[in-house]
Amino acid sequence: MRLRFRKEAVVVALGLLLGCPFGAAAADCWGRWQLQIAAPKPDLEARLSPDSWCRGKSLPRTLTLEASRSEGGRLHMAGDPLQPTDVLVGGGRCEFQFSEDTGGLPKNHELSVEVNATGTVVEGTARCSEREPKSAGEMRRGITIGVAVTGSRSSLLETVAAGLEPMAAAVVTACRRQDPHALWKMMTPRFRAEIDRRAAEIRRAVPAADLRKLYGHRGRVGTFTGLPFLRHAVRTAGWTGNPCAEADGWHLGPAVAKPDGWVMAVRRADGFAFSLRFTRDDRGWHLDQISKVMPLRSP
Repeated sequence: MRLRFRKEAVVVALGLLLGCPFGAAAADCWGRWQLQIAAPKPDLEARLSPDSWCRGKSLPRTLTLEASRSEGGRLHMAGDPLQPTDVLVGGGRCEFQFSEDTGGLPKNHELSVEVNATGTVVEGTARCSEREPKSAGEMRRGITIGVAVTGSRSSLLETVAAGLEPMAAAVVTACRRQDPHALWKMMTPRFRAEIDRRAAEIRRAVPAADLRKLYGHRGRVGTFTGLPFLRHAVRTAGWTGNPCAEADGWHLGPAVAKPDGWVMAVRRADGFAFSLRFTRDDRGWHLDQISKVMPLRSP
């Protein structure tokens, strides 16, 4: 039995693909795939129409695919130069499907790549189809050819680390430079809203005349929102509310999977530590939380 997973919806069966523990023996399609597609042999090409995209001169010879979980538990798929539209798992196999709707396939063509779902050495088959016109403007499946696929696969943790580490490094750089604008751009809408709420609490609690004295705010009271508050926070040395305190001595730890995202521990040179939480959507990684600072436990 095979199960189909669509990018646009979360279905009950999704848990069978996404619920496997990292490193478990159960088959899954997580990770980053580097695939090499063999050129069609002459006898196969002879069956295709002269302008078919499935011919060796146009069929991509190298594919990079990625399957991971985005924020909210949705299946996130990416690819270069083609983006898959569906992935099926079953019988120890992963089948990535491509269509002309998204992913760059030319009109009237279909492509699927089926590979083994376990192990780091990849073997499988790519099937390319060209559809033929039918009466009343309909299309029917025409010639399909199959070619060998080889390659390699990186684990989910390696895939996550490859995308997450540059974002974590950017957070460290922004804090060391005391750059609130860079931090703000990296934050999730949820994190920004949390900071906006904090600024609103201050506006209600602090007299207008004290906003400049206490928080360095020079504009109207109503303009003291999340970004001005963050600007004050990251540039005030010694303030307990500064999320970038002691940034010159930060040391990043490994990423750890959590139900609500990926967490990266940060150890400070002064013996304290905290964590950065990241989530991912279709636009990439975003900073979703900076935890409270806690003293490191003695060994």
